[in-house]
Amino acid sequence: MSNLKLPPDPDGMNDDRAEWANECIALMSEITGCDPDMEALGDLFSDIFHWADRKGITHGEIHARFAGSYAMYQQETMADPETCAKCGITISGDPVPDGSYFYCSVDCRERH
Repeated sequence: MSNLKLPPDPDGMNDDRAEWANECIALMSEITGCDPDMEALGDLFSDIFHWADRKGITHGEIHARFAGSYAMYQQETMADPETCAKCGITISGDPVPDGSYFYCSVDCRERH
């Protein structure tokens, strides 16, 4: 990992965040027997939908949370933040990888 060009880490927490994700993926791999480098992450995402089915959470809500988590990642890795004029949340101007937009929060619903 030391040769990788990492995005900014304004609060100094991104190594910890990456390690938390690594621990979750490693546990998923241990439980399911999936390959930890690729299969376990996809299996975890798929299993989240099965979990949501059993909790009465819609798939649309899960997609919204995924979009929200990408917005959170952007906040955690941007050097020059901007603020949503509607709700005041700190956002990034970077587009979502597929070229679509995200909404800065479930309550605000402002398209960015």
